[in-house]
Amino acid sequence: MSGNISAIYGKAFDKEVENDDDFGVITPGWYSVEVDKAEIRETKAKNGCYLSLQFSIIGDSFNNRKIFTNINLVNPNEKAVKMGEIMLAKLRDACLLEKLEDTDELLGKQLQVKVVVRKDHKDENDIKDFKPLGADTEPVKKSTVATATTQTETTSTSSSKRPWEK
Repeated sequence: MSGNISAIYGKAFDKEVENDDDFGVITPGWYSVEVDKAEIRETKAKNGCYLSLQFSIIGDSFNNRKIFTNINLVNPNEKAVKMGEIMLAKLRDACLLEKLEDTDELLGKQLQVKVVVRKDHKDENDIKDFKPLGADTEPVKKSTVATATTQTETTSTSSSKRPWEK
């Protein structure tokens, strides 16, 4: 099938049209963003729902780029629900809200998001954390603190024998 591209665009598709790749993977790191969209959607399996979020990156080399994430709200998998509750609490806190009752409360809020490259899809980004706009330090992970405490306790309470020695 052939067609007239000039008729579709109203002009020839020439060298003046830029070849910007605004859909590539964003470099992992913390970015300032603004919430563009926040809506609750039903899962494909129709057995739960999630919060679908769209952000625009602000004040950066990726200015105006869109980034997306979903947060589980209702799901048959209890672990997915718990992870969703944790992410929702982080999002609420990063938006400096005392409580979150409606998705409309998120619209226009500015915050920081931690962007990563998805492990299962190397050509896609995901958001793994939230913090308030202007926060300087990366949040300390509980697992890091627990590991350091355990190592300190083990070192201080262990004798000169190795664990497998009696």
